[in-house]
Amino acid sequence: MNDPDLLIWDEPTAGLDPEGRKYTIDLIQELGQEKTILVSSHNLADIRKVCDTIGILSDGKLIFNGRVEEMTRFTRSGAIELELEGDVAGLCNRLEASAINGQWERIGMAVRLRFERDGTMAAELGKVLQLVNEADVTLYAIHSLQDEMVEAFIQLLEEERAHGFSRILKLDTDAQTTPDGILGADGSGPGQ
Repeated sequence: MNDPDLLIWDEPTAGLDPEGRKYTIDLIQELGQEKTILVSSHNLADIRKVCDTIGILSDGKLIFNGRVEEMTRFTRSGAIELELEGDVAGLCNRLEASAINGQWERIGMAVRLRFERDGTMAAELGKVLQLVNEADVTLYAIHSLQDEMVEAFIQLLEEERAHGFSRILKLDTDAQTTPDGILGADGSGPGQ
């Protein structure tokens, strides 16, 4: 392909099996060391792996442009799930009696926790893990409940749509305003 300095990839992993997807991601990362690459994709997990700067379009308008790290700062959720086996009810009793700074709920053999976003997640998770250690349960995994990139993307879209909606309301109000800017109680101008 004549060794171009700029490569543009449109949905490069769409429809690929896991092996093909991994190969493509690896190739983009490798080429990105030497070339400028523009990737257009709806797959935010792939974008996070291969991009250092992102732009988000909504209805043809650029609503975010910045580094991936800036994007993920929008949502540091502190939400996790503990995959457990054993006396989960007993662990829940211990959680109920504890003074953990956060919320929790049991979902089958798992416990979901949401910690406050005040920087104390590590300390609070330490307390929970101590309770897990004291209970008659086996901890198999700790999972993040939310992909931060997806959450940040959704938050940006919601904010943009809310601003767009308020702009529409403003336009509607402006349309009801008479030339001298006075509205009647029914939305009509003076003398109407």
